[in-house]
Amino acid sequence: MLKLPVGEQGSAVDTFELRAGQYILTNPNIAILQANSPFASAGFASAGTCAAAKLYHPGIAAAGGIGKPWRQRLTADLQVYRNPNQIQLASTGRDFRCS
Repeated sequence: MLKLPVGEQGSAVDTFELRAGQYILTNPNIAILQANSPFASAGFASAGTCAAAKLYHPGIAAAGGIGKPWRQRLTADLQVYRNPNQIQLASTGRDFRCS
């Protein structure tokens, strides 16, 4: 998170924040995907690799106030999922061992 002061305390906008996060949701650790693997039903190609499912979460926030007793904050963010089919596959309760 990067917080930048842009005005005096109590002005309409006095701070601006840039935020970013990356989260690893699943990491299957499969070197070569077999045809009978549950990951093949999630859309991954057989004999290929199975990449991790991740969430990228960037955002911005602006804060300010109207005098000392009143503060407001405006935030916006974006959630970008990589390999979301793995998240759905994990919710089915299937066996993930690829033997």
